[in-house]
Amino acid sequence: FAVDIDVLNADLGLQSSWGLVGDATVNSWDGPDMEMFQTGTNQYAIYAELSGGFIKFRFNEDWGNNYGDTGADGTLEPGGDNIAIANPGTYYITFDLDNLTYSVTPFLSDKKASL
Repeated sequence: FAVDIDVLNADLGLQSSWGLVGDATVNSWDGPDMEMFQTGTNQYAIYAELSGGFIKFRFNEDWGNNYGDTGADGTLEPGGDNIAIANPGTYYITFDLDNLTYSVTPFLSDKKASL
């Protein structure tokens, strides 16, 4: 059965002003951004269909407040390098603004139907 990522995202929390931007997203670098959902204080997440390419985290679709990962070490820097997405697919992406960390994890839904 197919998983509806809109339903998964709605269950995460309230939509925030933080989003994903990049050529791996549906709207590329021009936006609008894929809005993330607040899962806790300064904690954000989203289930996203991405193509291969790059992403960054951006606040309120403003390049004056964006984060990337210089050195590809899992830590974020203001205005840091683009984050590579090697393969197209569905991902669960988290962003921790307090610790300036993130994760990009392939999302594999349970493909078995309930009997």
